[in-house]
Amino acid sequence: MIKKYTPKFFSRALRTLYPTVDRFLEGETDFQFLCSIVLSAQMTDIGVNKATKSLFRFIKNPEDAVKMGKEGLYEYIKSVNYGPTKAKHIFEMAKLLCEKFEGNVPKTRKELITLPGVGNKTSGVYTVQKGYEPAFPVDTHVARVTRAFGFTSHSDPSKIEEDLQKLFPESEWLPLHLRIIVYGRNVLTARKIPHSPCEAFEELQKRVLESTHT
Repeated sequence: MIKKYTPKFFSRALRTLYPTVDRFLEGETDFQFLCSIVLSAQMTDIGVNKATKSLFRFIKNPEDAVKMGKEGLYEYIKSVNYGPTKAKHIFEMAKLLCEKFEGNVPKTRKELITLPGVGNKTSGVYTVQKGYEPAFPVDTHVARVTRAFGFTSHSDPSKIEEDLQKLFPESEWLPLHLRIIVYGRNVLTARKIPHSPCEAFEELQKRVLESTHT
Protein backbone atom coordinates (compact mmCIF):
# COMPACT_ATOMS: atom_id res chain seq x y z
CA MET A 1 0.00 0.00 0.00
CA ILE A 2 1.21 3.48 -0.84
CA LYS A 3 2.68 5.10 2.26
CA LYS A 4 0.41 8.16 2.14
CA TYR A 5 -2.61 5.91 2.60
CA THR A 6 -2.71 5.98 6.39
CA PRO A 7 -5.37 6.27 9.11
CA LYS A 8 -4.56 10.00 9.28
CA PHE A 9 -5.19 10.34 5.53
CA PHE A 10 -8.46 8.44 5.94
CA SER A 11 -9.64 10.71 8.74
CA ARG A 12 -8.69 13.90 6.90
CA ALA A 13 -10.32 12.69 3.68
CA LEU A 14 -13.63 11.96 5.37
CA ARG A 15 -13.48 15.33 7.12
CA THR A 16 -13.08 16.96 3.71
CA LEU A 17 -16.03 15.04 2.28
CA TYR A 18 -18.26 15.56 5.31
CA PRO A 19 -17.08 18.66 7.21
CA THR A 20 -20.22 18.83 9.33
CA VAL A 21 -21.81 15.75 10.84
CA ASP A 22 -24.66 15.59 13.32
CA ARG A 23 -26.21 12.67 15.13
CA PHE A 24 -28.85 10.88 13.09
CA LEU A 25 -31.44 10.06 15.73
CA GLU A 26 -33.79 12.36 17.61
CA GLY A 27 -34.66 12.58 21.29
CA GLU A 28 -34.65 15.61 23.60
CA THR A 29 -34.34 13.76 26.91
CA ASP A 30 -31.76 11.12 27.79
CA PHE A 31 -34.46 8.45 27.89
CA GLN A 32 -35.90 9.46 24.53
CA PHE A 33 -32.49 9.33 22.88
CA LEU A 34 -31.75 5.92 24.36
CA CYS A 35 -35.11 4.67 23.06
CA SER A 36 -34.26 5.95 19.58
CA ILE A 37 -30.99 4.02 19.58
CA VAL A 38 -32.73 0.84 20.73
CA LEU A 39 -35.30 1.25 17.95
CA SER A 40 -32.62 1.83 15.31
CA ALA A 41 -31.39 -1.77 15.22
CA GLN A 42 -32.10 -3.20 11.74
CA MET A 43 -33.95 0.01 10.90
CA THR A 44 -33.28 3.25 9.02
CA ASP A 45 -32.83 6.44 11.05
CA ILE A 46 -35.52 8.14 8.98
CA GLY A 47 -37.97 5.38 9.87
CA VAL A 48 -37.09 5.60 13.55
CA ASN A 49 -37.44 9.38 13.68
CA LYS A 50 -40.80 9.15 11.94
CA ALA A 51 -42.08 6.70 14.54
CA THR A 52 -40.70 8.57 17.55
CA LYS A 53 -42.12 11.91 16.41
CA SER A 54 -45.51 10.82 17.73
CA LEU A 55 -44.27 8.57 20.53
CA PHE A 56 -42.14 11.25 22.14
CA ARG A 57 -45.14 13.53 22.58
CA PHE A 58 -46.28 11.12 25.27
CA ILE A 59 -43.12 9.67 26.79
CA LYS A 60 -40.38 11.91 28.13
CA ASN A 61 -39.01 9.67 30.85
CA PRO A 62 -39.06 6.02 32.00
CA GLU A 63 -42.13 6.59 34.19
CA ASP A 64 -44.15 7.60 31.13
CA ALA A 65 -43.13 4.45 29.27
CA VAL A 66 -44.04 2.21 32.21
CA LYS A 67 -47.49 3.82 32.40
CA MET A 68 -48.01 3.36 28.67
CA GLY A 69 -47.19 -0.35 28.83
CA LYS A 70 -45.86 -2.69 26.15
CA GLU A 71 -49.05 -2.67 24.09
CA GLY A 72 -49.33 1.10 24.24
CA LEU A 73 -45.71 1.55 23.17
CA TYR A 74 -46.15 -0.86 20.29
CA GLU A 75 -49.03 1.19 18.88
CA TYR A 76 -46.56 3.99 18.14
CA ILE A 77 -43.75 1.85 16.76
CA LYS A 78 -45.66 -0.58 14.56
CA SER A 79 -43.73 0.67 11.53
CA VAL A 80 -40.39 -0.21 13.12
CA ASN A 81 -38.79 -3.59 12.37
CA TYR A 82 -39.22 -6.06 15.25
CA GLY A 83 -41.72 -3.68 16.83
CA PRO A 84 -43.16 -6.12 19.42
CA THR A 85 -39.71 -7.09 20.69
CA LYS A 86 -38.51 -3.49 20.83
CA ALA A 87 -41.67 -2.36 22.64
CA LYS A 88 -41.00 -5.10 25.21
CA HIS A 89 -37.37 -3.99 25.57
CA ILE A 90 -38.30 -0.33 26.05
CA PHE A 91 -40.95 -1.20 28.63
CA GLU A 92 -38.63 -3.48 30.60
CA MET A 93 -35.78 -0.99 30.26
CA ALA A 94 -37.99 1.79 31.61
CA LYS A 95 -39.15 -0.40 34.47
CA LEU A 96 -35.58 -1.25 35.49
CA LEU A 97 -34.53 2.41 35.24
CA CYS A 98 -37.30 3.32 37.68
CA GLU A 99 -36.51 0.47 40.07
CA LYS A 100 -32.71 0.58 40.04
CA PHE A 101 -31.63 4.01 38.76
CA GLU A 102 -34.30 6.34 40.20
CA GLY A 103 -35.61 7.04 36.71
CA ASN A 104 -32.26 8.29 35.40
CA VAL A 105 -30.40 6.85 32.43
CA PRO A 106 -26.90 5.71 33.47
CA LYS A 107 -23.91 7.55 32.03
CA THR A 108 -21.52 4.60 31.73
CA ARG A 109 -21.47 1.71 29.29
CA LYS A 110 -20.94 -0.74 32.12
CA GLU A 111 -24.29 0.20 33.64
CA LEU A 112 -26.11 0.73 30.36
CA ILE A 113 -25.51 -2.80 29.11
CA THR A 114 -27.38 -4.15 32.13
CA LEU A 115 -30.57 -2.71 30.63
CA PRO A 116 -32.86 -4.86 28.43
CA GLY A 117 -32.27 -4.24 24.73
CA VAL A 118 -29.03 -2.35 25.31
CA GLY A 119 -25.84 -3.94 23.97
CA ASN A 120 -22.30 -2.78 23.41
CA LYS A 121 -23.04 -0.72 20.28
CA THR A 122 -26.14 0.96 21.74
CA SER A 123 -24.34 1.87 24.95
CA GLY A 124 -21.39 3.24 22.98
CA VAL A 125 -23.56 5.38 20.71
CA TYR A 126 -25.39 6.76 23.72
CA THR A 127 -22.38 7.61 25.88
CA VAL A 128 -20.21 9.12 23.15
CA GLN A 129 -22.98 11.16 21.53
CA LYS A 130 -24.16 12.47 24.89
CA GLY A 131 -20.57 13.29 25.86
CA TYR A 132 -20.61 11.06 28.93
CA GLU A 133 -17.91 8.56 28.04
CA PRO A 134 -15.55 8.11 25.04
CA ALA A 135 -16.39 5.31 22.61
CA PHE A 136 -16.02 4.32 18.97
CA PRO A 137 -19.30 2.46 18.37
CA VAL A 138 -19.27 -0.17 15.62
CA ASP A 139 -22.38 -0.81 13.56
CA THR A 140 -22.58 -2.69 10.26
CA HIS A 141 -21.37 0.34 8.27
CA VAL A 142 -18.37 1.00 10.51
CA ALA A 143 -17.45 -2.70 10.48
CA ARG A 144 -17.71 -2.98 6.70
CA VAL A 145 -15.81 0.23 5.92
CA THR A 146 -12.97 -0.26 8.39
CA ARG A 147 -12.41 -3.85 7.28
CA ALA A 148 -12.33 -2.72 3.64
CA PHE A 149 -9.62 -0.16 4.47
CA GLY A 150 -7.58 -2.74 6.33
CA PHE A 151 -7.92 -1.11 9.75
CA THR A 152 -9.15 -4.36 11.29
CA SER A 153 -9.51 -8.00 10.41
CA HIS A 154 -12.05 -8.80 13.09
CA SER A 155 -15.78 -9.39 12.77
CA ASP A 156 -16.53 -8.97 16.48
CA PRO A 157 -17.65 -5.32 16.98
CA SER A 158 -15.86 -5.13 20.33
CA LYS A 159 -12.57 -6.20 18.77
CA ILE A 160 -13.06 -3.80 15.87
CA GLU A 161 -13.67 -0.96 18.32
CA GLU A 162 -10.45 -1.80 20.15
CA ASP A 163 -8.50 -1.68 16.87
CA LEU A 164 -10.00 1.67 15.88
CA GLN A 165 -9.36 3.21 19.28
CA LYS A 166 -5.68 2.34 18.88
CA LEU A 167 -5.49 3.85 15.38
CA PHE A 168 -7.31 7.14 15.90
CA PRO A 169 -7.03 9.80 18.64
CA GLU A 170 -9.87 9.92 21.13
CA SER A 171 -10.87 13.43 20.01
CA GLU A 172 -11.80 11.98 16.59
CA TRP A 173 -13.83 9.00 17.73
CA LEU A 174 -17.28 10.64 17.66
CA PRO A 175 -17.07 12.65 14.41
CA LEU A 176 -15.17 9.89 12.62
CA HIS A 177 -17.72 7.29 13.72
CA LEU A 178 -20.47 9.43 12.17
CA ARG A 179 -18.50 10.15 9.00
CA ILE A 180 -17.74 6.49 8.45
CA ILE A 181 -21.45 5.70 8.70
CA VAL A 182 -22.26 8.33 6.06
CA TYR A 183 -19.50 7.00 3.79
CA GLY A 184 -20.77 3.46 4.26
CA ARG A 185 -24.32 4.45 3.39
CA ASN A 186 -23.44 6.56 0.35
CA VAL A 187 -20.24 5.08 -1.09
CA LEU A 188 -18.82 1.88 0.33
CA THR A 189 -22.07 -0.06 0.51
CA ALA A 190 -22.48 -3.80 0.94
CA ARG A 191 -22.76 -4.04 -2.85
CA LYS A 192 -19.63 -2.02 -3.53
CA ILE A 193 -16.92 -3.54 -1.35
CA PRO A 194 -13.39 -2.89 -2.71
CA HIS A 195 -11.13 -5.85 -3.52
CA SER A 196 -8.28 -4.44 -1.40
CA PRO A 197 -7.44 -1.63 1.04
CA CYS A 198 -5.44 0.08 -1.71
CA GLU A 199 -8.51 0.12 -3.95
CA ALA A 200 -10.58 1.50 -1.08
CA PHE A 201 -8.08 4.32 -0.50
CA GLU A 202 -7.87 5.13 -4.21
CA GLU A 203 -11.64 5.48 -4.42
CA LEU A 204 -11.63 7.72 -1.36
CA GLN A 205 -8.87 9.91 -2.78
CA LYS A 206 -10.74 10.15 -6.08
CA ARG A 207 -13.86 11.40 -4.32
CA VAL A 208 -11.87 13.93 -2.30
CA LEU A 209 -10.27 15.30 -5.46
CA GLU A 210 -13.65 15.52 -7.16
CA SER A 211 -15.15 17.35 -4.19
CA THR A 212 -12.37 19.93 -4.13
CA HIS A 213 -12.71 20.69 -7.84
CA THR A 214 -16.44 21.29 -7.89
